[in-house]
Amino acid sequence: IPKPHTTAYVRLRTGHLGLNKHLYCIKKVTSPSCKCGAPQESVIHFLTVCPCYNKACHVL
Repeated sequence: IPKPHTTAYVRLRTGHLGLNKHLYCIKKVTSPSCKCGAPQESVIHFLTVCPCYNKACHVL
């Protein structure tokens, strides 16, 4: 498996991505909420239910 794919997989599994839930934990943003209004922008929210990213996720 190419290293970029492995890196992406590990980040998805650990939640250490540029999503607000993680950024809030490391004090880079003031709120873990998503721009769609959900209380947390998590990996599960991003990949499965967020209307803001729905079209992009279907391409994946």
